[in-house]
Amino acid sequence: MPTRTRPTPKPLRVASIDVGSNAVRLLVARHDHRGLTTLAEDRQPTQLAKDLATTGKLNPLGVQASLEALARFRATALAHDVHLIRAVATAAVRDASDGQRFVSLVQQKTGLSLEVISGDEEAALAFLSLSHRFDIAESPAAAIDIGGGSAQIILSTHGVAVRTLSMPLGAVRLTDEFGPSSLIATKAFPKLSRHADAVIARSLDRETLRPTLLAGTGGTITAVADLLRPRGTAKKIDDTIDHSAVRKLIRLFRAHAPNLPPAVARLSPDRAHVLLAGVVVLERLMHHLGTDVVHTHHGGLREGICWSLVDAHRLASSPRDAALELAQRCRFERPHALHVEHLAGRLFHQVRRLPAASKILKPHRRAADLLSAAAILHDIGVLVGYARHHKHSRDIILSSTIPGFSHREILILANLARYHRRVGPKPSHRLFAALSDAEQSLVRLLAGILRVADGLDRSHAAFVRDVRLTRDKRTLILEPLIAPASTDAARAERRAAQRKADVLESALDLRVRVQP
Repeated sequence: MPTRTRPTPKPLRVASIDVGSNAVRLLVARHDHRGLTTLAEDRQPTQLAKDLATTGKLNPLGVQASLEALARFRATALAHDVHLIRAVATAAVRDASDGQRFVSLVQQKTGLSLEVISGDEEAALAFLSLSHRFDIAESPAAAIDIGGGSAQIILSTHGVAVRTLSMPLGAVRLTDEFGPSSLIATKAFPKLSRHADAVIARSLDRETLRPTLLAGTGGTITAVADLLRPRGTAKKIDDTIDHSAVRKLIRLFRAHAPNLPPAVARLSPDRAHVLLAGVVVLERLMHHLGTDVVHTHHGGLREGICWSLVDAHRLASSPRDAALELAQRCRFERPHALHVEHLAGRLFHQVRRLPAASKILKPHRRAADLLSAAAILHDIGVLVGYARHHKHSRDIILSSTIPGFSHREILILANLARYHRRVGPKPSHRLFAALSDAEQSLVRLLAGILRVADGLDRSHAAFVRDVRLTRDKRTLILEPLIAPASTDAARAERRAAQRKADVLESALDLRVRVQP
């Protein structure tokens, strides 16, 4: 979570720190009605992930360099009188066996709370930055972020991120795995290309939206943009890179092997020696996505973190408002969603008194907030398509930053939306299996309530105004309270609620009977 340094009058000043595989980066910015204005930025090479692929641990020299950079960057942020600081770590710390030890060291040595974010959250933050930079309101778009440890693809439609794909194709990771540029440019080139193709092909599928606009960020892409910009041309905030130019750059690497091309050799050593691996990934991503041009953005993850702080400050008092804002961007059916929220809330406050439910809910003080948000968001996947909209809803939630909810809570929300229809939770489901035992129990209970509430408004006509629960031994009796003129029309609601009561029955170990 972000560190609040002092009260937050306008204009808001924020700082983001990105602990990557190859470097630590800082952005200090001011936010007002014009957007974000950069006040300070810095980058310190660290090679934190050097040899991670072979040792499984963070590089000791990289750890020390990162700690020094973090202490310095924190001081810079405070010197600019920032209100909020957020520091995140990505693939290197996420994958290292000693990653949590590093997080503790950061807290101890610098006073910063370092968040280790998932690949999904990393992609969502990068997309948040790109969505403020490019007009992606209508056409299908994709964003790619190639970092040191991983690469992400974020697919969007109507300005909403609908799916994120995180792949182990970072430039540092692949250089460790396939060898230095001199080897990648010669003997290892075919092997690396086949590996990238295989990983990308496994991630993409027939349902993948084909973008009309491709935007890119991350160290590899911004370095390529710098290399391809004609000499004497002023650096732009955003450049474009042609696919043909990327292929030409790869040929240049191979022609100069075992040496680096002169222009590449002039880059900082930490970037120059891992660049070719990242360029190969960029070229293969452009090929698989079928795009000839990538629009580059130098803000990327750091700017996304700053926007997340702005949104968190704006919506801190109401996670429900944050869920509503996302739902509105997804063009949701507001009356149905809010009525399901109402019915789910009524069920929740009666079910929670049951001993089995009380035991499940005891560790989860925000269960009601999670159920409310899930009810609002459960149908947003219709934006992509109705047939699998429960899974599309899951993917959109995972691809989004929702202020007021932690990443673990967003993972729970995604599971709740996924299970509001069709099959219930199974241990073999990857995202359900990623939850703790206590979280899985919570998802079964809340998804069970959400399914019944959704069934009670099957016609999207609000025939069922309220619901009353009573218990008879091993049976939970659910009485829908129906408007007098709607009694016959509500029969479908009763049948749907009964059919969808299976998950709630399992969660409570009780039979659920919907009164006819």
